[in-house]
Amino acid sequence: MKRQIALAVFAAGILSAAPEIELDPVIENFVPENRIILKANIQDEKAPQLTRTYFKSSDVSDYVFVPMKCESSQCHSVLPATSKDTLSIDYLILVVDANKKVYKTQTFTAQASQENNLPSYQSADKSGTIDVKTELSKAPKAITGFTDSYVVDTIESAARFGVVAGIYSHMQGMGSGTSTATTSGESAAVTATGATSGGTVAATAAGLGTTAWIVGGVVATGAVAGLAAGSGGGGGGGDSGSHSSAAEVITSQTSASKFVGTYDVTDPSNNSITWVTTLNKNGSCHEKEYFSGTYHDEYDCTWSFDSGTLTIVYEVGPWSGTPSGTTDNFTLSGYYNSGKYASNHFVKR
Repeated sequence: MKRQIALAVFAAGILSAAPEIELDPVIENFVPENRIILKANIQDEKAPQLTRTYFKSSDVSDYVFVPMKCESSQCHSVLPATSKDTLSIDYLILVVDANKKVYKTQTFTAQASQENNLPSYQSADKSGTIDVKTELSKAPKAITGFTDSYVVDTIESAARFGVVAGIYSHMQGMGSGTSTATTSGESAAVTATGATSGGTVAATAAGLGTTAWIVGGVVATGAVAGLAAGSGGGGGGGDSGSHSSAAEVITSQTSASKFVGTYDVTDPSNNSITWVTTLNKNGSCHEKEYFSGTYHDEYDCTWSFDSGTLTIVYEVGPWSGTPSGTTDNFTLSGYYNSGKYASNHFVKR
């Protein structure tokens, strides 16, 4: 199992405890025009300094957030109601621990549902105004994909922890201290005094509780070998042809042919490993693996896209999830059949 062995080599490092985050439940669907209640059980050695839920419509790049209210380890937030035509949203949780280390979960994607019966997590009272925050230098007048009674304000520079965590990845100079970020043609002073990034924590559904550790900057659950088995991948080669057609926002109705092509693939939690992945018309795929820009290995795989789920089958087993973004630029976050989590960013050449 080349992928497992190779990733294990780069997982060497000092283990440090990270928060354990369980979503109750993991929200995969929502009824438009209704608020969404997100609940999480957040366990840490000491009470977190703050917790937030970042969210956005899947067809835009910039996140906004709402603070989470916590009683002991039980936390919750209320997201504004989505617009009638919103197809999907992305969301994640950010935690700043007592040592000002900033952790984020993987990105989750929820799809719009046409069901008439509201799930329990959408039973929020529609009265009152929701206070929404942004880390951009200028607050938008409206949040794309959401319609509700809300007010959007900018957060003070000293509390821009989303920038530290890499949530606003298009900003330059991310990290602790003061830096200058450019977004939407504007300049923004980004300061999160003394804060450092702790990496991405693989959040689980309630009842699956695991111990999370940071391994060389990458969060794993269980043993180091488990980290290797759960890390995502990429590659190159094969008869893919050029882009099959113009890029489109990915939905459950997207044709699999839209994904055919060659992608540069990165793992946001580990900059040492990159891939070039080619998805071929016949369902085969091929990947080349690089460590710190140096060619390491290559191997074959198979792939499919069905009802909104992209599945890539490697030697270590299938990896599947719901891609968010466009067919030319998307993030695939999902799980191997072993239960190990992986999240990679795909950009078509």
